[in-house]
Amino acid sequence: MTTHGKKVLASATGGQARLLGLGDLMKVSRAGLIASHLWLFFLPVALSGQLPGVAFWVGALYVTVPLGLLIYGWNDFRDADVDALSRRKRDSTMAAWFGYRLGEAKRRLLPAAIVALQLPFVVLTAAFGQLRVLLWLPAMALANALYNGPGVRLSRLPVVAELTALWIYINILWLSVLLSGIELRWPAWALAATVILAFQVAGAIVDIPADRRTGKRTLAAVLGERRAALALAVIVAIKAALLGAGLQAPLAALLNLAAVPLCLARPAFVRVHWSGLLYVYFVLVDWICLGLLTVSTGGIR
Repeated sequence: MTTHGKKVLASATGGQARLLGLGDLMKVSRAGLIASHLWLFFLPVALSGQLPGVAFWVGALYVTVPLGLLIYGWNDFRDADVDALSRRKRDSTMAAWFGYRLGEAKRRLLPAAIVALQLPFVVLTAAFGQLRVLLWLPAMALANALYNGPGVRLSRLPVVAELTALWIYINILWLSVLLSGIELRWPAWALAATVILAFQVAGAIVDIPADRRTGKRTLAAVLGERRAALALAVIVAIKAALLGAGLQAPLAALLNLAAVPLCLARPAFVRVHWSGLLYVYFVLVDWICLGLLTVSTGGIR
């Protein structure tokens, strides 16, 4: 980070607070979730077989730490009450990959860090003539503002929270379409929606105790562990159907159907580490499916 960047991220409290280091930014950006961001971003390429231009690859870099900081840093800044009780964020292994909790002094630096990491992407994409990104970024910011606040906090309302999160993540796919110029049929958008909802519900299940104690009424918190796990299994089954019938990828469909029993396995959610392993399984299956979809289109040209 440059000297100027460090000054931007310095605390306004007389310099007593430490700066946000690269390790902090990586952890807040949910290093474990970056693979899912990239999966959504590369989906149009896998389905079309087209090799996009430079602006697309700038976007691929952006959807890692900079976008992760926008999505999760904003959430961390507003959700300190829930994070203090979260089993996921109190477990050192899970926190390092799926939900790091900053101290209060560093947490106050997050807004400046978020803005600082968005600017290079805006400048670079504008330089490549991708001015539509200037419409995309406000849409992403609006979705995050509605989900986390200030003001309205849709993350605390059942169903609405999941739909708003879906909007946030589907924007990654939309950004890929804008930068690549590749058009997608409806099964691809529906597939992306099921992938997003599966991760959203799976992550919410392990957070049920903390969410209930702070009044955060996610769909999982309202349904309870067992019924939320059943909802997750249904979502994964729908994803398998879309792969098999909508995208003609039967092997990919079978791989997803194999995940249904795991969704119903209670230990996967009772123990925090099991939840992380379930996420890793989902990611592996999704990337294998992406490879199979790429092969079915004849490969990248």
